[in-house]
Amino acid sequence: NADLVNNIVNLASRTAPLLARLGGTVDSLSADDAARFGQLAGALHGVAADYEARDYHKVVRFAVNAADVANQVLQARAPWALKGADPDAARVTCTFALQVFKLVITVLKPVLPGTAAKAEEFLRLGPLSWDDAGRLLPAGHRLREFTRLAERLAPEQARTLAAPAEACSGTAD
Repeated sequence: NADLVNNIVNLASRTAPLLARLGGTVDSLSADDAARFGQLAGALHGVAADYEARDYHKVVRFAVNAADVANQVLQARAPWALKGADPDAARVTCTFALQVFKLVITVLKPVLPGTAAKAEEFLRLGPLSWDDAGRLLPAGHRLREFTRLAERLAPEQARTLAAPAEACSGTAD
């Protein structure tokens, strides 16, 4: 849950409000960002094979790693600091993060359908399918106002939720 909120959902929550202040639409990707996105999209065949093999931990690891790439770009470029001096660069950086968010949430849709449905609404998209994962939102695509997509669980909440499953499986500590 912490990886989901910190690494994935925060891509949208950190960038969507800034994009709203910069016109509310996504931009084109820079050449470097397009190459980064292409590498992530190119890995989707392997992720599909992981789903088919029921290696869900590999699917989630791909999603977290992809989100880490976008978060590193955000940290390096700090679009929140650029918004006044170079709003175009800020918009391009936020666009990259949201494109990766869309890819990741599409990959995770089978295991997080509720979060994915909220993301589809925010992104102004119909139901996302696997074929949509590697497709970019077009430049000029207008977003809806961002609303919270997921809540972080406190450790005690996670333990409470896990307790019934552990009792059924006989693997409680």
